[in-house]
Amino acid sequence: MRLAGLANPLGSVLLIGCPSLVPILGGRRRSGQLIERNPNYTSKDQSFKIAYADLRFEHPLLADAGRFSCAFVDPPWYPQELLHWVNFGLSQIERGGTVFFSLWPTSVRPTAQDEHRQILGAMSKVGRIEQIDTISYQLPPFELASLQTNGQSPLARKGMLFQLIKDGDQLLDVPEFQKTATEWLRFTLSGEQLAVLVGPQESWNEHNQLFETDPFTLADTSRRNVGLSGINIWTSGNRVARLFEPQKLATQILAKDEASLVMLVEQMDMRFDPVEVEWGKSWRHPA
Repeated sequence: MRLAGLANPLGSVLLIGCPSLVPILGGRRRSGQLIERNPNYTSKDQSFKIAYADLRFEHPLLADAGRFSCAFVDPPWYPQELLHWVNFGLSQIERGGTVFFSLWPTSVRPTAQDEHRQILGAMSKVGRIEQIDTISYQLPPFELASLQTNGQSPLARKGMLFQLIKDGDQLLDVPEFQKTATEWLRFTLSGEQLAVLVGPQESWNEHNQLFETDPFTLADTSRRNVGLSGINIWTSGNRVARLFEPQKLATQILAKDEASLVMLVEQMDMRFDPVEVEWGKSWRHPA
């Protein structure tokens, strides 16, 4: 990502969902704030403070609100997330400051061109917008797992880098995210991510088996995949399944129940040793 031409080069920088920029900017003697959803993220770089928040439902109060010179935003590649995160960045930077963000290629999905028009049209009403570069992404482990399942070689993923310069105090008109009655409970176990979808009134029954459907690797990571509606457990290796009692398993994980972990590890093809687990914080993620 090109860093030249930042507004107010001495000002504080806001990073939203892009922890990989912390050591890069810290090495250039920049400082500021990182907004990160995963509470297990840590950094040895002291230049950037960390606020843990899910920006769909939480807007953290930042000490430098309204005074950041620029913001770098890297949300999931969907319109509502992008507009929502950019809007938060706009609300935190000074007038004349810049929000840097990327747009996904038109090859990502059939609706991509229409999404681009919607996004750029909305942003043009609140500031000056300009494409300035392209940006390369490193594929996350779960996407690599899907490609391997399909027998495909990983390709370089590139986005289009834009800057939105804040002209005034007007913000984007973005619909709010709606919470559902279910939520994902996420765990970090020896560096591997695990998520379990639980409901508000789940009853416990005695089942001899852990899984209602056998674990498999998702071949398609798109939200349009209709098979996603039937799963309630996921790992960062993109292994998914349907559990009989997800809340019961989540409780056993929190209790560090060794027998349940052994069964889980073996059947979900996870890499860590349940006897010597590095326990991360568990966290709730609304569905």
